[in-house]
Amino acid sequence: MSSRSNLLRAIATLLMLAACAQPARSDDVSPSLSQYAVYSGGKISMNGRAIVTGNLGAGGTLTLQDDTQVSDGLFSGGAMSLRYRVQIGGLVHSDATLIVYEDSILRDSVQSAGNMTLRYRVGIKGDATSEGSITSMDAVSVSGTVSQYTPLPHTWIAPSVVEPAYKPGSTAVSLNYSESRVLNPGSYGALNMRAGSTVSLSAGVYRFSSIRSESDVRFLIDDSDGPVSVYVEQTMLVGYRSKVVLDSGDGGSLSWFVGGDLTVQADTQFVGQVQCFSGVTLQDRITTNGSIYAKDGFTCGWDCVFGVAISRVYYVATNGNDANSGTSMSAPLRTIQAAVNKCTEAGSVIYIAPGTYKERLQIGMGSGSGVATGTEKEPVRVIGDVDGTNTNRKPGSVVLDGGGKQQRGIELKYVDFWQFDGLSITGFTQYGIYALDSGFAYENATIDVPSSYGIYATIDAECVIRSIRFDRGGASGHVAWIQPKSGVSGVDLDFSNNDMSLRDKEYLSRGYATGFDSSYWYGSGYQLTYGLIAYGYNNGKWRNLNISNNQMSDLYLPIYSYAYQSTGDVSISNNTISGCLYSIYSYAYYGATDVFVMNNIIDQCYYGLIGYTYQNSTMTVSGLIEHAVTYNMGAFGRAYEFEVITEDPLFNDPAAGDFSLCTRSPGVDAGTMKHAPSTDIDGYPRPLDGDGDGVAQIDLGAYEQVGTCDARVRVVQWREIGAETND
Repeated sequence: MSSRSNLLRAIATLLMLAACAQPARSDDVSPSLSQYAVYSGGKISMNGRAIVTGNLGAGGTLTLQDDTQVSDGLFSGGAMSLRYRVQIGGLVHSDATLIVYEDSILRDSVQSAGNMTLRYRVGIKGDATSEGSITSMDAVSVSGTVSQYTPLPHTWIAPSVVEPAYKPGSTAVSLNYSESRVLNPGSYGALNMRAGSTVSLSAGVYRFSSIRSESDVRFLIDDSDGPVSVYVEQTMLVGYRSKVVLDSGDGGSLSWFVGGDLTVQADTQFVGQVQCFSGVTLQDRITTNGSIYAKDGFTCGWDCVFGVAISRVYYVATNGNDANSGTSMSAPLRTIQAAVNKCTEAGSVIYIAPGTYKERLQIGMGSGSGVATGTEKEPVRVIGDVDGTNTNRKPGSVVLDGGGKQQRGIELKYVDFWQFDGLSITGFTQYGIYALDSGFAYENATIDVPSSYGIYATIDAECVIRSIRFDRGGASGHVAWIQPKSGVSGVDLDFSNNDMSLRDKEYLSRGYATGFDSSYWYGSGYQLTYGLIAYGYNNGKWRNLNISNNQMSDLYLPIYSYAYQSTGDVSISNNTISGCLYSIYSYAYYGATDVFVMNNIIDQCYYGLIGYTYQNSTMTVSGLIEHAVTYNMGAFGRAYEFEVITEDPLFNDPAAGDFSLCTRSPGVDAGTMKHAPSTDIDGYPRPLDGDGDGVAQIDLGAYEQVGTCDARVRVVQWREIGAETND
């Protein structure tokens, strides 16, 4: 390296440090470049389920899709659009218009220089300020002040970056299939890597005219003697399932400077700080641990992770070893508990390869007593990699199996913001999940309900139970009992898109719909089984309670909701209930004024909807089918907005678990968007024009009609697919 280059780099570093050290003006909320997980001088577009640790900024438009999470702030010079269930931990600032779509949670203040639109069930835990108008739809909550046509309290200044000189050489480097080569620091022409090849780089500066790799390549970076910098004058392409492996795991010691477009193909781990002076395109399931700057625009696919230190990512496989580090799939751990025990920092991530793991999990207690609690901005994530993409395995189920000997599958005690995705539970004798004073999320899996409860939880922070199949065969207990921790004045529960119906010959076999039939009530083997008990009383109260898009059959009591002085919205919407004794039992007590029972279907149940209001509480009912209901107890203090429909809902194939509606069903296009979910139980968008009259209107029940009377494709459950085992 020339002395002149060293001098220029030193000056640039000093200028950056000086800029970071300057105190921000009281009206300036501009992060430095190093504080952005991703910053683009142009637009940013992220597809669904992205996880971002750090700030996110765009000089142009910024669009985030379904279920994306950002730990810190969002900043854009153009229009901003946050679509469906997005969660943001810091300030949201748009220098233009801002639209926030359904079920998004913004945990700080929100501000826009243009008009602001807040759609259904958006929650803002700060102020909402707009220099234009503010339009809000049903069930929007803002904990701070709402100010429209008001100058913004803060300004945002986009960071500026100077493009370096690349100065590549002329000698090209080509690696054949599976070839390994060590390169010394210096200037080269094009670097071309065939599939499976490996290049090793050490401390110093590398200059290339371009880099192009095929799939499954490795960049091995040795930074033990100092940082590594790679300059690429033209384009850089990294192929599928590739990895940048850094010895220290510290992304700050590796820098990439790219003059042309940077493209990273799916299922790749890309380490280091990136400055690209053109556009950046990342495909699905990319993991990074350094900041990314894209001058002309940034696009990423689904399930990407940004800004998480690679040292906090752990891997588990049935052929692993708990003596391994677990920080790569080349040295995975064998048990999930071993990976859990390594999660001593918020923001840690565990990827579990497909297979069956015969163990239980203890988090915040027992062998897992030393683990970290997550935070709203940095949850701890435990991901069953059913697609095999993050663990380089064939697709398959990920199963926690108690073998009929262990009492509890997952135990949590005094920890919050642990998220489980794709980890199914079977073979436990008492509880699938047992949580004590903990907040957690559990999604996209199956629970074999044991003798007591599928889920039993007292929660002190947000709880999400979504897209779970509760299998109730065998010695099944109750599905779920969830209540706020004693002394908590307001906590949120989202219980949605779950299936707790019986199948085949078991459907409508329990006799609940016949009422007090002694042969069922007192016969041998009779089971008095509850669905969801969501119990909030004076010593532990709900803030927001969402029970939506669930299908339930053959239960004693499918939904029991008790809202005592709830401070937010209680919404029981778009549920389908069949063949039960009771159906929906909703209490609103002592000032619970925002209780909504909307768009539900009750079919072949002994009791219809039961709703009680007491002491200045209100309940609104809209969009309801009650078919073949023996006894309708009615309710006190509820207000009907629509007429109750008593016709047959015309399910497609309920015995097969398909409660979708035929085109001629009276439930098609019969609902209201108030407090309705933005998608149905299968993920189809709502509303659709199900009856073909040219007007899209939401359907009743858990399913949105998609234009056919044929049964939907059945989702194959995990037990029907062979799985590896760690035995």
